[in-house]
Amino acid sequence: MSGNAAAQRRGGAGRAGGGDESAAYPLAVGRYEPVIESDLEEAPEPADFAPGSDEDNPKVFDLEAYQALEMQTVYDAVDSTKLVAGQCALQRVLASPHRDVEAIRARQDALSEIHESPQLRELFETLVEQSVKHESQLYDLIWSDFVGLMSFESSEGRPRGGFGYEAFKSTRVFFNGMFSCGESPPAVKSSLLKSLLDDFGRLGDSRFYKLLTKGLFTEDGPVTREERPWYIPFYRFRPTTFKPGLLLTLFGLLWFGAQYYSFAFGVSANASVPFVGIFVYFAIIPLVALYIGVVGSSERDGFMKPVGRALLEDQLAKRAVDALGEIDLLLALLRYRDNFPTIMCMPDITDTAHHQLFMRGVRNPIVTIDNPDYTPNDVVLEKARLSFVTGPNSGGKTALCKTVLQCQALAQAGSFVPATEASFSPADRVFYQVPQPGYLDRAEGRFATELSRTRDIFFGCTPMSLVVLDEPFEGTSFKERLTVSKQVLDGFIRLGSTVLFITHNHELAKTYRKARSAKAQFLMTNFVGDKPTYIFKKGIASHSHAEFVAREIGFSKEDIDRRFENQE
Repeated sequence: MSGNAAAQRRGGAGRAGGGDESAAYPLAVGRYEPVIESDLEEAPEPADFAPGSDEDNPKVFDLEAYQALEMQTVYDAVDSTKLVAGQCALQRVLASPHRDVEAIRARQDALSEIHESPQLRELFETLVEQSVKHESQLYDLIWSDFVGLMSFESSEGRPRGGFGYEAFKSTRVFFNGMFSCGESPPAVKSSLLKSLLDDFGRLGDSRFYKLLTKGLFTEDGPVTREERPWYIPFYRFRPTTFKPGLLLTLFGLLWFGAQYYSFAFGVSANASVPFVGIFVYFAIIPLVALYIGVVGSSERDGFMKPVGRALLEDQLAKRAVDALGEIDLLLALLRYRDNFPTIMCMPDITDTAHHQLFMRGVRNPIVTIDNPDYTPNDVVLEKARLSFVTGPNSGGKTALCKTVLQCQALAQAGSFVPATEASFSPADRVFYQVPQPGYLDRAEGRFATELSRTRDIFFGCTPMSLVVLDEPFEGTSFKERLTVSKQVLDGFIRLGSTVLFITHNHELAKTYRKARSAKAQFLMTNFVGDKPTYIFKKGIASHSHAEFVAREIGFSKEDIDRRFENQE
């Protein structure tokens, strides 16, 4: 879910409170805001971080580009995270990659350090594995409605029976594991890893963590020792209905009642024993149920649920959960590299005046997983601002452009990319325009629809943007298509964005080659006979191999004639 759907899962109060305690600890370079926000009404989901339609805060990908590039499939290919927080972190970093060079390098340094240190990787793997068992209980503690002695499964399969004691204890184990790691942290060099471990260690200053581990129960609810005035009565909370002091008090009252009965009615102590025994025998079950119900409900409503909700206002605790998700994400990126069937490299991230990229031997980051023989290509988008990609159908034009943009997203996520050598400058926006039908409800034909999309892309671009235009302006005459295409492409060249233009319009490409524009380059698919090699070389293709495609799908002239022959 994204955009408006995600917004419906949040309350109307917006971000609230909890910021003062972390004001002294600004987020390190390469960090995002925590995935858990104060206004969430239920546990976060990865889909919450996919691009929406927020025009006031545009992400690197808009929704159309995200869908056209199959970024959800990239997420599925990379995802081996084990925590919900890790899944959200992965979705976030792919859907909204960093634009800042230093932020990307910080993530790369952290990834490389874990990769080069087996001991550090084992420590983090162990921490994540131990946390998996308890993470869902954390979300239960915050958002589930525990129903006492009655037990049933929610529609999401999350247990909501009992009073929440198990969720409370499990949450405490979950945070204790992070705090132990941060209290005696391993020696690390990268700034991002230091920041993540520091967030674990700062749990000692977190009000939520103090309530979770050493909270006091007063008539006004949970408080820490520092918050309790000396004159307020309290008891130290323990997550169990077995309260020795309370039980001793009840049994003492029962004994006192028996003694009072003996004294008041002149019954000897020995004679009162059978009466007390019969009373206990018949009353013990309802008394135990009453005791558990009263104590459990009181502590659930007066302590455990308020403590769970306190996390939403505690920036230090939320950042610790987010730090654990970041570690889970880094481990998933390492597994992606380890399991990829061909070579991957850590790209150089460059700081340039306009967007540039270079990849040698690049393969598609999705398809290559199941097809290690996927044909590699070299892609150079440096001086040229406009790259014509021409060639017959089914020659790999669209696949090449998707590969470029998907690798751009991986690089900006700080990940390895499937190439032997690569360098990128960060793209502030990534756009992908695909052929679109007209819309009757808008009274728009195909040409107006595609031109509107191109206009939105153009006015959303800067010299640091990366754009793919896939066969636009098809819904008009050849002459008008040539005129409109040239004026639009000239505008992109003046703007300085990196543009890949997929087209069968060979005449348009030849116009730019004839003008000897230094800002245009020409790539064409290479065929041997009628078979594509999926290797791209410099040049402009002059044939579309339409007859070959028609034969391949069984719709050639011979196939058409055969139908009439069969009828005769």
